[in-house]
Amino acid sequence: MPSLLPGRCSRFRKPEGDSTMSQERRERRAGPAPEAKPFVWIPIPAQQVPRKAAAVGFEKFRNLTGRLNVSFVVESDYLYIGSGAFEFDPSAGSDRPDIWYTFYRRSGQICVPGTSLKGSVRSIVEAITNSCVSQAANSEDVPNTHTRCPEDAKQVCFCCSLFGRTGWRGRVHFADALPEGIPQLEVVKINDLWPPRKYEGRKFYSGTRVQRLGDKVPAKNHRFVEAVIKGSKFRTSIFFENVAEEELGVVFHGLGWDVDANGQLVSAMMPKVGGAKPRCFGRVRWTLPTIHLWQVQNAKLMPRPTEYSAQDALRFIINCLDKCKKANLLIAQTWNTLVQQLRTESQCPRGLY
Repeated sequence: MPSLLPGRCSRFRKPEGDSTMSQERRERRAGPAPEAKPFVWIPIPAQQVPRKAAAVGFEKFRNLTGRLNVSFVVESDYLYIGSGAFEFDPSAGSDRPDIWYTFYRRSGQICVPGTSLKGSVRSIVEAITNSCVSQAANSEDVPNTHTRCPEDAKQVCFCCSLFGRTGWRGRVHFADALPEGIPQLEVVKINDLWPPRKYEGRKFYSGTRVQRLGDKVPAKNHRFVEAVIKGSKFRTSIFFENVAEEELGVVFHGLGWDVDANGQLVSAMMPKVGGAKPRCFGRVRWTLPTIHLWQVQNAKLMPRPTEYSAQDALRFIINCLDKCKKANLLIAQTWNTLVQQLRTESQCPRGLY
């Protein structure tokens, strides 16, 4: 009688060729391999505790106080900022949408809220400075070393000191961004967006090219959003108070700026802003600003205003970026990973995921 022990059923074993064919049949039934997801995971180093110090206050002028008048250009096909409201067209036929999510507006004007800009920059700065994870759902397993700084903490991480936390006002603020000129809007059909199911660290979106759907016919598991198109330009101001040059250098990294091997300022990467990032929306490029500083000659006197533009602003930014690196505020490996991944040209999956 033949042996029935595992691995010994030679009487019933199929030839190698049949096994290969069986694998091929299984692959055909499963369909094509899923498209790569446009995610970049930045691991949270549980063994590397965030550096913490007493938060800087506002009892007197110190370091740098001022503002940057800056613009950004939409480099992806679309930028979408959800308003939480809908637009309804009762006369729409079966070949076009009758309802869509509208773009955020302030007093009737298209606008990118300062909170969206601040969140985009802060998420990058949190990663490249190994700060706490300020935004996390209950289902996300954040290492105890990187949980959000408590409200009553005497020592806080770099980002909580710079951008603020509950009960403590930050030293960097973003104004709402308004369009330059009349923005061109388009109602775009996209696949529905599902909440993430995997958590492997800090998550960033890397896709750059939208795979457009061929029609605007309403369909299950799809939605329509009102978005501004590529090339749209917005202007805003970034205000900072009692910020050291090296701290401002970290903020500039959060805008995607860096200094190349020739000492020139470059857009090393383009951050993403707003909604539908998994659909390759929201990639922006920040442009060279005009800088207004209130320099303190004596802590007891009012500061003296100074304006930097063009080459003066360029030198100021490069100096801050250089001091940031010399102060070891930047986690070089994390920054390089982000730059490499977010600069890669790729397209987002066409189907649901």
